[in-house]
Amino acid sequence: MIRNIIKRDGLRQEFQAYKIEDAIIKAFRAASAPYDATIFENVLRITKEYSILALEDIQDTIEKELFNAKYFDAMKAFITYRFMRKMQREHAGGV
Repeated sequence: MIRNIIKRDGLRQEFQAYKIEDAIIKAFRAASAPYDATIFENVLRITKEYSILALEDIQDTIEKELFNAKYFDAMKAFITYRFMRKMQREHAGGV
């Protein structure tokens, strides 16, 4: 199972599965769709073979699992949130 995540700033952080589940739940809420825990379970199953993984890789896996399960509205909400956060980081960083 993943023990560390490489954050965007390059720092390593201890893996916390609840953060992944929270992000998935928020995507379902934003799409006004009932939460499907199998998405979270699939993401954990796919990523468990790695001892370290970049945050972006986990987020990409979430998107793929939402797509594969045909939760397109939740996937769109997740992608939109990622994009908005990226824009906020770039604005705050002066990029």
